[in-house]
Amino acid sequence: MRRRTIEPSTARRHIVAREHEWLDGLDDADRSDLKDFLLANIAEVDGDGVRSVLEFRDGRLRTLNHVGIIETKRGTVVEILPKVDLGSGGAGDDDTRRVFVDMLRAYRALRFVRFRQASIAELRRFTMLEVFVRVFLEDVQRLTQRGLARHYQAAEDNLPCLRGRIQFAEHIRRNAANGARFYVRYDEFTANRPVNRLIHETIHRLRTVAHPDDRQMLHELRMCFADVPRSPRPEADWGRHRIGRQMSHYETVMAWVGLFL
Repeated sequence: MRRRTIEPSTARRHIVAREHEWLDGLDDADRSDLKDFLLANIAEVDGDGVRSVLEFRDGRLRTLNHVGIIETKRGTVVEILPKVDLGSGGAGDDDTRRVFVDMLRAYRALRFVRFRQASIAELRRFTMLEVFVRVFLEDVQRLTQRGLARHYQAAEDNLPCLRGRIQFAEHIRRNAANGARFYVRYDEFTANRPVNRLIHETIHRLRTVAHPDDRQMLHELRMCFADVPRSPRPEADWGRHRIGRQMSHYETVMAWVGLFL
């Protein structure tokens, strides 16, 4: 489920399909974006060479046996739901989404996630992606209420006060004619650590796909991370981030971060 994302714009349409169905309602621009997505996202299948998320045949696109969400450059959301049999009455989109949520409960990368009934109820008026974003934002909100994890980080600076230890060689070079400054090395207790940079980066990237009802919460959360820079290299920060025993409240949030990024 972790694939290259297509940067969305503000204009958004919503197309729902199931596994192994033709995608109808696409215009030429969306069809071109999805063909590019098809070529860029080849998934390995055990003993079967490679298979794409989509298939292009006779000028038309068809879903295969992957479920999830793809968003085109123009903001068109393609929601691919599982093909399930819920009895003689058939399966409507809402019922199928609920089955999809139950399937996700067993997905190893989301083993810490709890889908609350209020979020599941939003499946009627939100797209699946917007529901995921809503659950993530609620989890981040709870995390910030408990406080961001901090650590001590070595820092050097030319300060107007004495803090930590003077670095004499650099102090003399910079401040020989300025007795009001001290070049020092000190330990700073900061929230600027890989795990928080990754969360801030994820919040920033989701700003264009969140449901309008969630934009205010998203803005407030960005303010909570104002002192934490966004991750300049998410893959490197992901390799460095650690969740210690005192950070169990980060597990759910980081499950989403891994999926979104």
